[in-house]
Amino acid sequence: MKDNFEKYIQLEKDLKKSYKDFFHFSLDLVKNISNENNNLKFAVVNMQISLELFLKYYFLTKKKHKWLFKPNSKELQFDYFSKILEHFFSEDNKLLVTEKEHLDRIVKARNKIVHEGKSTWNEELAVNLINTTLFIQNVLNREFQETLIETSNGYNDLASNTIWRKGTEDFAKNIACLNNREVYECWFCCSKSFVDKKIFTCDELDDEGFQCVTCFNSFYLRDQIGLAQCICGSNTFVLDCLNLQEGIKYMGKCLKCDFDYHAYKCDNCGKYFIDIDEDMLIRKNDKIYCNKNCIKE
Repeated sequence: MKDNFEKYIQLEKDLKKSYKDFFHFSLDLVKNISNENNNLKFAVVNMQISLELFLKYYFLTKKKHKWLFKPNSKELQFDYFSKILEHFFSEDNKLLVTEKEHLDRIVKARNKIVHEGKSTWNEELAVNLINTTLFIQNVLNREFQETLIETSNGYNDLASNTIWRKGTEDFAKNIACLNNREVYECWFCCSKSFVDKKIFTCDELDDEGFQCVTCFNSFYLRDQIGLAQCICGSNTFVLDCLNLQEGIKYMGKCLKCDFDYHAYKCDNCGKYFIDIDEDMLIRKNDKIYCNKNCIKE
């Protein structure tokens, strides 16, 4: 038992280092992926290796050894990866990150490249490659609060790659659908891949706000932005809570319907709200309140 424990510790360290190495090498290739170079085949092989090592690391760290090793294996012999992948989607389906078929395609494509030398350009495969990249990032963040991709602050050259953009929009659409959430247009790169950070984020410390899956820019709730219910009924009216305007107003815009207006902050409960009828706005002693019950005596 002690020998196995020590082997688990060393194996966990080796798996963690290796899946990260292959991930970053593949991501560097993805940044310039196109039908005019060979980046796709090399990125697919390396990302599939990263995926396999990552899921082994995942099950080992979670101490789910029965899904990882062959039964009665004295030398900790790994089971076939197809079975490990199946276990993840059948046993850990609470992690609604992507469809299993997206990862299956990467595995099959890798086998064709390695065993048959087939490596022609395939845009659908490139999109699935990006899905796999984001799958690893998202599971790692949600389960271990770690990240392989840093949040951006401004321009990100990945967003200018049309294949990356298509793949990330596809991933954002899928993950939003799987989690019954909306996907919005990013204010920074205009891609249709802005999602609630609770379903995808590169931030290790905070899952409050919105994250772009394409350019990795984000809005941080509380210290950067506030949210109010829009006139469209969605709680997605984003306002700049650090920039108070004349008239105690906060300028903002709805992520869902693009309604461009201003909001107020209740002086009592701190709630942000929209009131398009200025004459009905509740004021007292130069303070603004969201309803009469919040008025301070």
